[in-house]
Amino acid sequence: MDAWDVASKVVYILAQSVNYSSDEEKQQGESDLGNRILRANTLLSLLDEWRSNTSIHFQPLPIAGPTNRAFKPLWIHPSAFGVSLQMHSMARILLLIHQPAAGGYLEYLGRDRAITECIDTIGGIALNLADDASRLMSTQCLYCAGLYCTNEVKRECIAELITEQTAHTGWPSNVDLADELRSEWSKQKPA
Repeated sequence: MDAWDVASKVVYILAQSVNYSSDEEKQQGESDLGNRILRANTLLSLLDEWRSNTSIHFQPLPIAGPTNRAFKPLWIHPSAFGVSLQMHSMARILLLIHQPAAGGYLEYLGRDRAITECIDTIGGIALNLADDASRLMSTQCLYCAGLYCTNEVKRECIAELITEQTAHTGWPSNVDLADELRSEWSKQKPA
């Protein structure tokens, strides 16, 4: 498989992760938690295998970026490879959020760290995307990252990045995803 084939393979794994996170699969999994945990572990293993098969093309290149942003800039060229890493991180977030946990507080802390790393990857790559196709997919990854981000500064940066990217691509035209995220965040604030 060449690097382009590897980059496109993550789309399938992301699709399976989105299916895993659906309400239908969660309801089916309530009657068989063991199988649901096993399915998540299988998908997480596929993500790990995918990442181990990526080449140097998927490594961030050195870049001097703004120091006043919430994320460290990550530049990956071509940008399609950067977006595939964003999709990898999005899939990981979805699986870690929706997989039943039996490991207690230590498992929670490990998942929280992994989710934070995924959010940082998505945000860092989004800072340096220039083509519309990449921005279009990146917007979806940013939205997912924003749903599970708890850091206020990173949240605002995610909303700004979504606004910038939608201004360039013109999509989606009927919904302001940044405002939708802010609405979701306002529901999470303690009363």
